[in-house]
Amino acid sequence: MHTPDELASIEPTYQLRQIRQKAHLHQVLVNDRAGHKQTLPADSVWGYQTNQNHLYRLYRDDWYEVLQRGAVTIYRNEIWAGDATWDNYYFSLTLTGTIHNLDRRTARIALKEDACMQRLLAQMRNRDLLRTDSKGSYGLTNAYVYCHCRTAQK
Repeated sequence: MHTPDELASIEPTYQLRQIRQKAHLHQVLVNDRAGHKQTLPADSVWGYQTNQNHLYRLYRDDWYEVLQRGAVTIYRNEIWAGDATWDNYYFSLTLTGTIHNLDRRTARIALKEDACMQRLLAQMRNRDLLRTDSKGSYGLTNAYVYCHCRTAQK
């Protein structure tokens, strides 16, 4: 499990055997490797990291896989409906911020005060936001980096 402050270095806080959510109670049940059980309020748990280094965030009683951390955080959530599954994609502007649907309409609303992003989003399609470059960086992240993280031109 990780608190937001621990995410910079991603060192495990606990070595867990199992983590389960009790959504109706807004709690998370944690079993450590020694067999100790602990029930925590859901709002006190940011998320967890698997042995395969997959990072998951708990937000409003649902788990989101963190696909990219950086200027913008990109998430994926798998939806099950009977035998069918599909992936929904989301973003947040900070590691602890509100998670938004990753589409052009929602991005324009979330970034309404950002003139540079509004110009870029007007030129992008929804598929452009999800498209990754050769380094695996998502289109929304690349646009945000272009607007906010480039050095001043001389």
